[in-house]
Amino acid sequence: MIAAQDLSPAELAALLHFHADAGVDWLLEEAPVDRFAEFAAARPARSAPVEAAATSARQTERPADRGADVPQRQGATRSAPARGAPASPAVQQNVAMPDEQAVAAARFAAESARSLAELKTALEGFSGCNLKNSARNTIFTEGDASSGIMVIGPMPDADDDREGLPFAGKTGLLLDRMLAAIGLERSTIMLGNVVPWRPPGNRPPTQAEMDIC
Repeated sequence: MIAAQDLSPAELAALLHFHADAGVDWLLEEAPVDRFAEFAAARPARSAPVEAAATSARQTERPADRGADVPQRQGATRSAPARGAPASPAVQQNVAMPDEQAVAAARFAAESARSLAELKTALEGFSGCNLKNSARNTIFTEGDASSGIMVIGPMPDADDDREGLPFAGKTGLLLDRMLAAIGLERSTIMLGNVVPWRPPGNRPPTQAEMDIC
């Protein structure tokens, strides 16, 4: 196993970027840690000052003070709301649409668009795809729609999500070289992805995500 001290700063940075793009956001220690034992050992130390303060307060409390609290407590009891009072309404949380409804909504939005601009607007306002919740940007198509040539990628990667453009970063540089080899440029063709939002960890999109998104 390669130790961290054997890597250069550039190699360490590249390794961190690799794990971040893969969705790794927690690091594990080499030896397991028993958090339950740590909590049990620290619990007496935390509870001792609280118990001492409570005991001291009970000992120093005067009878007159205790009697003075009675009217206040009774008043608080009288001012309590009636038992039959309606409870405050619960906060309603957003519920994800079932896949069938999301697919139907996506198809309706796409069929209703009469231009790429309208399709982009509908896509940015669409909330039926869960991939949108974890992505930074909506990666729409780019290039010349009248060229008759379109390059379609499976999904945006981390570079695409940061830049907000399809085929950005190293993938875009490779594509530019491939296009230059056959006398084309990215501005003269159409670029896009199967789904417009990056899946977490750069994983491939599922069939349901491809149908909905």
